[in-house]
Amino acid sequence: MTDYTSLALLFAPDFWIGEVLPMVNLRGFRFSDNTFAGSFGVAARYLPTSICEVIGLNAYYDVREESGGPFHQLGLGAEVLSKRWDLRINGYLPLGPGRNVSTCVFDDYIGDYFIFRRRTKFSYYGFNAEAGWLAIQSKNFLLYCATGPYYFSGKVKQEVPGWLLRVRPQFNDYVALDLRVSFDPIFHTVFQAQLFFTIPLYRLGSHGSRTGPCGMTERQIYQPVERFEVIPTSRRCCWGANF
Repeated sequence: MTDYTSLALLFAPDFWIGEVLPMVNLRGFRFSDNTFAGSFGVAARYLPTSICEVIGLNAYYDVREESGGPFHQLGLGAEVLSKRWDLRINGYLPLGPGRNVSTCVFDDYIGDYFIFRRRTKFSYYGFNAEAGWLAIQSKNFLLYCATGPYYFSGKVKQEVPGWLLRVRPQFNDYVALDLRVSFDPIFHTVFQAQLFFTIPLYRLGSHGSRTGPCGMTERQIYQPVERFEVIPTSRRCCWGANF
């Protein structure tokens, strides 16, 4: 697992009940091995007048820098958001070949003998689904819990079914700690912690504390799209010889 630092910008106008809220999302990532990734996304959330749920659709273009060439991906998602619970599903489709292959030949032998090593790095097709619940909601503190399955299939016939659980304590709109644990037969048990610092510019507006359908807060309506934001990659190495 590689550590990374990210910066995200979310642009959206004032929302109005009974209308569609358009959103534009930009995200950039710098990994500890000095490689980079980024994504550009558009989303639309409809705030109905007759029901309490916000319905959203989104599309993202993701890119990740890797040795041998970058990986590209298209992401599509849908979400249902409410005052206390959320449902979401996302799909991920690699663009282009989806794999990089490098070969090294060792032929410093007597005769026409050689050994070769082939390394293949590849991305995945996949999806994830999640159900979330706002367990605690006070004036300055929130505790959000979510869980759901994911599934990825690699270009070299590698399948990765797994399950993810995450818990996010949050102070007001400014600081949140995202704690995650996932398990699958390829990457096994992975623990991850993310610290978020947010500047909610909607608080600078003249509206104060507007509410959405059935009392949803501004932070819930303008919350970022939840998805696997970094293209997952894996590698496989094989050896061969002519003797």
